[in-house]
Amino acid sequence: MGDFIRVFKEWAGSARAEDTLMFYYAGHGMSKEGKFCFIPVDADPEDEYTWVSFNRLKDYIEKYAPSDVKVVWLIDACYSGSMVKGRPLRAIRVEKEALSAGANQVIITSSSENEISREMPDGSGGVFTVTLVEGFKGAADEDGDGWIESGELYRYVEKKVEQLSMGQQHPMMRGQGSIKIVANISGKLKELKYRLYDARDAGKITDLALKNTKAVMEGKKCKGEGYQVLKKAIDDYVSGKTTFEMLLFVVKAYGEKMSCAGVEVEEKPAPRVEEYTPQGTAFLKLKPANDLAKGAKVYIDGKYAGKIEGDQFNLEISAGKHKVLVTNEKIDDIEFEFEIGKYE
Repeated sequence: MGDFIRVFKEWAGSARAEDTLMFYYAGHGMSKEGKFCFIPVDADPEDEYTWVSFNRLKDYIEKYAPSDVKVVWLIDACYSGSMVKGRPLRAIRVEKEALSAGANQVIITSSSENEISREMPDGSGGVFTVTLVEGFKGAADEDGDGWIESGELYRYVEKKVEQLSMGQQHPMMRGQGSIKIVANISGKLKELKYRLYDARDAGKITDLALKNTKAVMEGKKCKGEGYQVLKKAIDDYVSGKTTFEMLLFVVKAYGEKMSCAGVEVEEKPAPRVEEYTPQGTAFLKLKPANDLAKGAKVYIDGKYAGKIEGDQFNLEISAGKHKVLVTNEKIDDIEFEFEIGKYE
């Protein structure tokens, strides 16, 4: 227990202003007289002085961490018939009132009071913990903004744990507000791609720089001056180590100085995308399959044609062959070609 407390205090003291701390505990726990305690592996289940009070840990956060630090507590600690130091822990309860979140804090527990935290049938781990990992990998990013927030994580875990446990286990959440926990890599890359299109449309980067940067993001084979610098800048942006403005500076400096598989070099790449002028006797109609596609930008033959607003996108178009690109940060790019006749 001594090592646990020492490391926890050092961890709390290492936080910087506006940091978000995430505490994960998988083990034994018990409520007594309205207070929740962790029971480490070296504790005596019959001696409460060897237990670690949850309120004690919250006090350390208040004492050692900056006042604006946010904390997400993830607790997988409700077991029945478990063993600590060879002694059984039976009928363990986690009372609702025993877990209260402090300011700027959210608590997510594996189950409600009087419930058992169950294991996966294949032995891969606890149902709650396995579901947490899935959520952190991107499944919990319900709005596709590139961030896993505490509210999103809880809603995903609550639904999935209930399904996997056949309705016998129900996670709980305490605390108000939603705290950003981790960046969803796939979501951040979609967001970045969308912002790069905006930068190209505004004339801040060339079309060639955009295409080469996209190729690096997609892991395509690239070579030339600045490739490693650009790749690192992308990784730093996705991980939150640098700003979009700094990344854009690198894209401007090196985006055109490399060659990437599948990217054709134009002699005079246009710095700004020309707008599509509706014309002809036929109409192109695009219907979004869901709300994620609404607001997506539409490009026809490389020209900006507008955004998908509402339930349908309509545009007058001339007969012949055309290429269409539909893109935003919430969906994968949709590209297709079609040929249209008159009066369609």
